[in-house]
Amino acid sequence: MLPENVGAGKGKYHNVNIAWETGLVVDELNREKNTLSELGNNEYRYACDTLLFPIVEEFAPDIVIISCGFDGGIHDYLGWSQLSPLLYGYMTHKLNQICEKVLVVQEGGYNVDFLGMHASGVVNALIYGPAPDGLSQSDGPKDWRQQEDFSWIGSTEAD
Repeated sequence: MLPENVGAGKGKYHNVNIAWETGLVVDELNREKNTLSELGNNEYRYACDTLLFPIVEEFAPDIVIISCGFDGGIHDYLGWSQLSPLLYGYMTHKLNQICEKVLVVQEGGYNVDFLGMHASGVVNALIYGPAPDGLSQSDGPKDWRQQEDFSWIGSTEAD
């Protein structure tokens, strides 16, 4: 989608494409050779909070349909990003606050070994609400991007 595509009719100027500039070369045949960018939870949350969510609130949709791909997940080398289940949950919860009618459709997320981990962020947000506020990429284990046990994320039990 090009930046010039701004929507039409009632939706004009409510269609936004944020094209992240990664400067990385993609190896489609062996994605594990791709280098991850520094794009992660903090950058996506800032874009959502300062640009996307205000536009959605102004538009006041009757329903929000989330085409939920996880290419930007920390273990997926297609999207080059480092998003965690926390961020997927945060975005889902915020959209659900703006509009109580939310339809989530799974599409994308090509690393099936970790797809469930990222989808759990969305499902937990729909069932239990938001993760604790203030969580960022630096929370959790020191090298959290390589972590495979994400039980520390999104616990619904009080400490």
